[in-house]
Amino acid sequence: MKGLKNNKLVQGMALGALVGGLLALLDRDTRNDVWNKVKTTQASTRYYAKNPSEGFQSLREGYINISSNISNGVTGALDILAKIQETLDSVSKLDDGDIQLNVKLSSDSDDNK
Repeated sequence: MKGLKNNKLVQGMALGALVGGLLALLDRDTRNDVWNKVKTTQASTRYYAKNPSEGFQSLREGYINISSNISNGVTGALDILAKIQETLDSVSKLDDGDIQLNVKLSSDSDDNK
């Protein structure tokens, strides 16, 4: 098995990403946007380096928020599946009723002969 050093695909992807990133920076708006994001990230990093407890609190709140969203999504999906199951059961009962009705009607018509 070859290591990552010998993997031409990974090397090609890295080189392509580097060249693509450099070409994108030729655009002034893109350069300004990247520079502004770097400044914002730098300021946030400095702030959290000086206030690590707030950084952990932010991470904790983010985790709780994401966890809640996932839980709500799963609950919603389960509710939808339950409604689908109820609908399928209703359709199945209707189909069974039609079969019984057809059997009864055909046996009634046999009696009339």
